[in-house]
Amino acid sequence: MTVRNLDALFKPEAITLICGGGASEVIIARNLMSGGFKGPVMPVDPDRRALEGALTYPDIASLPLAPDLAVIHAPLAEAPALLQQLGARGARAAMIVSETPVSTAGDRATLYQAILNAARPYLLRVLGPDCPELSVPTSGLHASVSRFRPLAGHAAFITQSSSMAQAALDWGNHNGFGFSHLVNIGAALDVDYADVLDYLTNDYRTRAILLYLESIRDARKFMSAARRAARIKPVIVLKPRRYADETVDDAVYAAAFRRAGILRVDDWHELFNLVEALPAAKLVRNDRLAILSNSRSLSLLATDTLYHFGGRLAQLSEAAQEGLENLTDPSSTFVNPVDLGDQADAAAYDRALDLVLRDPGVDGVLVIKAPSALSEALPVAEILVQHLHDARRCLLANFSGPTAGEAARHLTMGRQIPTYETAAGAVQAFMRLVQYKHNQQLLMETPPSLPEEFTPDTEVARRIVAQALAEGRDRLSEFEALQLLAAYGIPVVESLIATSPDSAAAMAANLDRPVAIKILSPDIENKYQLVGWGENS
Repeated sequence: MTVRNLDALFKPEAITLICGGGASEVIIARNLMSGGFKGPVMPVDPDRRALEGALTYPDIASLPLAPDLAVIHAPLAEAPALLQQLGARGARAAMIVSETPVSTAGDRATLYQAILNAARPYLLRVLGPDCPELSVPTSGLHASVSRFRPLAGHAAFITQSSSMAQAALDWGNHNGFGFSHLVNIGAALDVDYADVLDYLTNDYRTRAILLYLESIRDARKFMSAARRAARIKPVIVLKPRRYADETVDDAVYAAAFRRAGILRVDDWHELFNLVEALPAAKLVRNDRLAILSNSRSLSLLATDTLYHFGGRLAQLSEAAQEGLENLTDPSSTFVNPVDLGDQADAAAYDRALDLVLRDPGVDGVLVIKAPSALSEALPVAEILVQHLHDARRCLLANFSGPTAGEAARHLTMGRQIPTYETAAGAVQAFMRLVQYKHNQQLLMETPPSLPEEFTPDTEVARRIVAQALAEGRDRLSEFEALQLLAAYGIPVVESLIATSPDSAAAMAANLDRPVAIKILSPDIENKYQLVGWGENS
């Protein structure tokens, strides 16, 4: 992996837009020129005199200064020649918006190789093709065909899907979620997931990295970059489990993500919502959850979700149980979830939190407040915020109801308490935090060079190889190969050497099961030589 010249891609000082016709390049020009970018944007368009109020240049050679970044909207077949001109002019990065118009895989491969060949002499980095989205809100860079403009934030989103990039922009604007970077790598001809991960690892504005990926071409490169990034900041991935062109079993991806310290989620909302929840992971030690609720039904649904994700209900201590006796609903048969009853007010939650947060058998506490005519949600949220300062356990909240719980959710989320509209969503978030903590522990572990219970017979193995070398042979016989495998604990078929037909018959009788007899001779390497098979057979 390399971050060489990626500064020219993500922090350019001058940009050129290479036009090739079409309405979308007008949108790109408008986004580049109105996004707050401080440097010059220089359109190259021989057919227009001006574009979005900026004078155009007839060709790349006419540009008044060298661009750091070129946004290419011309036909893809022209890209190799354009990259040569851009490299000679001093450009160090290019974003190819153009889609691939070729009909066969062979034509596409030839064109892609020509693009790489053109860029390589100038160390020019290529993003794309097929990548109509590159946004860095903090620097005003917005090279996009989208009519949405991202908000500035601290989470980076990397994708290879145009529709996912557009959806992220729309969702972020609707929910007030900002991005440090939004990058569509497209076909990833040059700049790929690993390169962007490696760059963002060192970017102080990026505090979390979100990925949507469908396949990985270079597993070693990706894992190296992912492990490095995950040591420094949260990395969350969304990947379809059944991808039509993917030949790797999903279990391999799941194991790789865990080992790299990456947290995998199942849907779009989890991908973004967990960014706000992950800081609470530092307080998570295990999967034992205590539930404080004023609704028996919501408690049961939360418990179902907890068991579904492999979590456990915390076993409350006797001291906690005794203290809760006067607070819980007398008709409740549960110790945990703690049923505070429909009438539970902020004072009841306050006393219950005092007891449960001190319990050593609790790893996380979920506060559920269902709408009630006898108590309001906002005072409960205020109590939860007060406990946050001294809490040594992970705190989560569920204030149900789009209207009744809105103010409470706004308060607790603003104080960085993971808060959800559904109890199931809150429990799922808790289990994701548990999973993330476990993955981080795996990331920091150094696997042993050999399995603990692996004791190979190296003396036998060395003797077999040494004998073959002493006899001037460059290969082992089948019997020797089986003995070598057995020395390293690999199960093999029992094999014996017979020196005569009589001894072979005696051995077969002693085995008392079907046997196969094969010839063992240094002059016969395989069975095909034995039956007279040759090159012309």
